[in-house]
Amino acid sequence: MGSSSGNVGIRVETSNYNNLTNNIGTSDVSSGISLFISSNSNNLTNNTGISISGVGIYLYSSSNNNTLTSNTGTSNTSYGIYLYSSSNYNTLTSNTGTSNTSYGILSSISSNNNLTS
Repeated sequence: MGSSSGNVGIRVETSNYNNLTNNIGTSDVSSGISLFISSNSNNLTNNTGISISGVGIYLYSSSNNNTLTSNTGTSNTSYGIYLYSSSNYNTLTSNTGTSNTSYGILSSISSNNNLTS
């Protein structure tokens, strides 16, 4: 669990082929769980980003070909799950974003992502 750590609960940066399962990021400043700067082909399963002063689960800056399954972003001051800045070709299945100030799940400046319930 990542909790009250300052900037990010769990951060995977420029790292590929990782499995993140059953993690909780809570009460962190900017994001609970982040795939950051070209973190590709990772699997996130059953993770939660909750009560974050920002984004619950965040894919940023060319984080491509990742698979997110059954993750939850809830009660965050921004987005539940956010794909941003050329984070392309990701597959999101059975993820939820609830009770966030902005969007539950948002893809912005990213393309060819597949979101299914």
